[in-house]
Amino acid sequence: MRTETKKRRGVKRYLAVLPGAAALVALASTPASAAQWNYDIRTTDSVPGGQAIGRVSYEGTGGGCYRAGIDGYLYDREADGYGAIVYLRGRDCRTGKVGMIEAGYIGGNGKSTYYNTGWIGGLKDVTARVCLFKDNRDHFCRTA
Repeated sequence: MRTETKKRRGVKRYLAVLPGAAALVALASTPASAAQWNYDIRTTDSVPGGQAIGRVSYEGTGGGCYRAGIDGYLYDREADGYGAIVYLRGRDCRTGKVGMIEAGYIGGNGKSTYYNTGWIGGLKDVTARVCLFKDNRDHFCRTA
């Protein structure tokens, strides 16, 4: 099943996920090992205007797949006309396709916001990605 997530700014990102009930049964019946890692990433523009500080949390569900989520703080550091956006990026275990889900957005120099995707099942190779956002497009992206 493919789930479409529509964004406030009219941008769409896709991430294939396991069917909800099957994913919950699989997660509930499989022993899980939990872990997390932290990141501090900035956009690639000459004076980085976007920064995401946070953590990737995940629980193993067997076969290299897990449920994961990201949370942290997103900053718009420069008065450059761009906003800052952060995504959870991961590979769907069933299809092998890479997708992204928007975790947070903030616009305005010196502003920040907390973001949290919650748990998303059936993933592997999960990372965070921060970009500047303007004119319905991502710019100067960097992935942790």
